Amino acid sequence: MNVNIPSHMSSTITLLRDAYPSGIPESDLMTLMAVMSETGMSDRSVATALGLYFERTYEWFLHDAATAPNHASVTTASKEQVRDHLRQFGFDRWAEED
Repeated sequence: MNVNIPSHMSSTITLLRDAYPSGIPESDLMTLMAVMSETGMSDRSVATALGLYFERTYEWFLHDAATAPNHASVTTASKEQVRDHLRQFGFDRWAEED
Protein backbone atom coordinates (compact mmCIF):
# COMPACT_ATOMS: atom_id res chain seq x y z
CA MET A 1 0.00 0.00 0.00
CA ASN A 2 1.41 3.36 -1.03
CA VAL A 3 0.45 5.87 1.64
CA ASN A 4 -0.02 9.59 1.12
CA ILE A 5 0.80 11.37 4.37
CA PRO A 6 -1.61 14.22 5.15
CA SER A 7 0.23 17.46 5.89
CA HIS A 8 -1.08 17.58 9.48
CA MET A 9 0.52 14.16 10.14
CA SER A 10 3.81 14.81 8.38
CA SER A 11 5.90 15.73 11.42
CA THR A 12 4.42 12.87 13.45
CA ILE A 13 5.27 10.29 10.81
CA THR A 14 8.74 11.79 10.40
CA LEU A 15 9.31 11.48 14.15
CA LEU A 16 8.13 7.87 14.21
CA ARG A 17 10.15 6.87 11.15
CA ASP A 18 13.28 8.58 12.46
CA ALA A 19 12.91 7.10 15.95
CA TYR A 20 11.93 3.62 14.75
CA PRO A 21 13.45 3.05 11.30
CA SER A 22 13.33 -0.73 11.71
CA GLY A 23 9.88 -0.88 13.24
CA ILE A 24 8.34 -0.11 16.60
CA PRO A 25 9.10 -2.89 19.07
CA GLU A 26 5.93 -4.63 20.25
CA SER A 27 7.04 -3.97 23.82
CA ASP A 28 7.01 -0.18 23.16
CA LEU A 29 3.78 0.10 21.19
CA MET A 30 1.22 0.62 23.97
CA THR A 31 3.58 2.92 25.85
CA LEU A 32 4.26 4.92 22.68
CA MET A 33 0.53 5.39 22.16
CA ALA A 34 0.14 6.53 25.78
CA VAL A 35 3.01 9.02 25.40
CA MET A 36 1.51 10.38 22.19
CA SER A 37 -1.86 10.69 23.90
CA GLU A 38 -0.31 12.64 26.77
CA THR A 39 0.78 15.32 24.30
CA GLY A 40 -2.88 16.06 23.58
CA MET A 41 -3.37 13.89 20.51
CA SER A 42 -6.82 12.37 20.27
CA ASP A 43 -7.24 8.60 20.21
CA ARG A 44 -8.12 8.81 16.53
CA SER A 45 -5.04 10.91 15.74
CA VAL A 46 -2.78 8.44 17.56
CA ALA A 47 -4.46 5.57 15.70
CA THR A 48 -4.13 7.43 12.39
CA ALA A 49 -0.43 8.07 12.96
CA LEU A 50 0.23 4.42 13.74
CA GLY A 51 -1.90 3.38 10.79
CA LEU A 52 0.16 5.57 8.48
CA TYR A 53 3.42 4.30 9.98
CA PHE A 54 2.40 0.64 9.58
CA GLU A 55 0.45 1.29 6.35
CA ARG A 56 -2.84 0.06 7.83
CA THR A 57 -6.16 1.75 8.47
CA TYR A 58 -6.56 3.76 11.66
CA GLU A 59 -9.26 1.35 12.83
CA TRP A 60 -6.56 -1.28 13.31
CA PHE A 61 -5.11 0.80 16.18
CA LEU A 62 -8.11 2.72 17.52
CA HIS A 63 -9.00 0.42 20.43
CA ASP A 64 -5.39 0.21 21.58
CA ALA A 65 -4.96 3.97 21.26
CA ALA A 66 -8.01 4.50 23.46
CA THR A 67 -6.92 2.02 26.12
CA ALA A 68 -3.14 2.54 26.05
CA PRO A 69 -2.95 5.14 28.86
CA ASN A 70 -4.50 2.63 31.28
CA HIS A 71 -2.86 -0.54 29.94
CA ALA A 72 -1.04 -2.67 32.53
CA SER A 73 2.22 -2.56 30.56
CA VAL A 74 2.29 1.26 30.57
CA THR A 75 4.18 2.51 33.59
CA THR A 76 5.80 5.79 34.52
CA ALA A 77 9.19 4.19 33.89
CA SER A 78 8.21 2.78 30.49
CA LYS A 79 6.80 6.15 29.41
CA GLU A 80 9.99 7.92 30.46
CA GLN A 81 12.07 5.35 28.56
CA VAL A 82 10.04 5.87 25.38
CA ARG A 83 10.14 9.67 25.79
CA ASP A 84 13.92 9.55 26.28
CA HIS A 85 14.26 7.55 23.07
CA LEU A 86 11.98 9.93 21.15
CA ARG A 87 13.81 13.00 22.46
CA GLN A 88 16.86 11.98 20.45
CA PHE A 89 14.70 12.59 17.36
CA GLY A 90 13.02 15.88 18.29
CA PHE A 91 10.14 14.73 20.48
CA ASP A 92 10.04 17.87 22.63
CA ARG A 93 9.89 20.16 19.59
CA TRP A 94 7.27 17.92 17.98
CA ALA A 95 5.15 17.82 21.17
CA GLU A 96 4.97 21.62 21.22
CA GLU A 97 3.55 21.85 17.69
CA ASP A 98 -0.09 22.80 17.24
